[in-house]
Amino acid sequence: MELAASNAPTSAERTPWPQHALVHAVFFAMGAELFLVPPLLGLIARDFGVGEASAAWVISGYVLGYAVSSPLLAALTEGRSPRRVILAGVAIFALGDLGCALAPTLPVLVAAHAVSGIGGGLAAPAIWALLGETAAAHQKGRAISVGAAIYAGGQIVGVPLGSLLAAATGWRLPFVVIAGWLAISWLAIAVRLRDPAGAARPRRTRGAAIRASLGLWRYRDFLGTLAATTLTQAARIGAYSYVGVIFGQRYGFGLAALGALGAAVGAGSMSGSLLAGPVIDRWRTTDRPLAAPLIGWAVLLAAAIVGTLAVDAVVPAVLGLLIWCAAGGACYSTAQAMLGITFSDRRAAAVSWNNASMNAGVAVGTALLGTLALGSAGFIAAAAGLAGLGALVAGWLTLLSVRGDRARGEAAGTVR
Repeated sequence: MELAASNAPTSAERTPWPQHALVHAVFFAMGAELFLVPPLLGLIARDFGVGEASAAWVISGYVLGYAVSSPLLAALTEGRSPRRVILAGVAIFALGDLGCALAPTLPVLVAAHAVSGIGGGLAAPAIWALLGETAAAHQKGRAISVGAAIYAGGQIVGVPLGSLLAAATGWRLPFVVIAGWLAISWLAIAVRLRDPAGAARPRRTRGAAIRASLGLWRYRDFLGTLAATTLTQAARIGAYSYVGVIFGQRYGFGLAALGALGAAVGAGSMSGSLLAGPVIDRWRTTDRPLAAPLIGWAVLLAAAIVGTLAVDAVVPAVLGLLIWCAAGGACYSTAQAMLGITFSDRRAAAVSWNNASMNAGVAVGTALLGTLALGSAGFIAAAAGLAGLGALVAGWLTLLSVRGDRARGEAAGTVR
């Protein structure tokens, strides 16, 4: 890595997990939101008289709203009270979801979901920064991975609940339920969340904050991490956006079955995210490149996508999908922890760019794969190829780190 990992002391000797739980509730809703729409695509498409590929713009609206807004909002709110920033983001998110529930046309639904994405783009960087700043030094990887796991955990409850509600009442009620959850979370955060001690640090001017955020793009390891996130999440979630349609066509899955499948997939994503954190924490103690585990996760993701979609038997397909989502969750958690550790002085900005990259990847993956026959050989090759490219980028990052370590060692030997 080009920047040394920071082990600076945090605001507490022990990680304040109860405080983290307050913002985890927001991540839970965000996770449910991201994975809520795929099982509902058929209902939304029929309601508005469009095809599934057109209805998938509801997903793209959310992720593009998040991806475009998050880095700028993270820069503009740097140095401000994380609690206030989170509260503002959660409020916007909830209002966007209420707009989704009331949308009279597909374009309005897409626009309202984009507003939800902007709210998430405002709240999430402040949450990630709070998690990283308040975690104990030896638990930073775990704190980030737990946050990512809770994000995935929203899928376990949110997707089946949303599917069941949609089956009974239509696709609008699930958005109302998530807005209600966010309102409760807003109240809990307003009453109980405390700003970390570091929140009192001097603020940069808006121009300086934006320049500092954009300055991250000078670092090759930063750019490589964003590229790896974009590619692996385009494969993981972009392809998953069509799993409901594919499984419905191949195996006759209805909304209830897709809801149960979504819960199982959420458990897989949560497991992968939880596993990635301790791996990173242990990896740091060996002075080996932090990007090396990402290679393995990305290769596993590519293999699992092929194994899921190339078979024509339901049990192997479901098992492959669980591995697919576990590996994809581990890819995301690993990249998030890498950036939070390596660029700790600009953690909020770094993770906001990574979140934006994830959402951009989802939008690109959804749009690209939507142009192909769902479940076809071309679809499978494209999805697995995206993950494979992510593995190649992770390999390049590892090589950069090894060469940098070697150069520093040779320089030290010359000085001696």
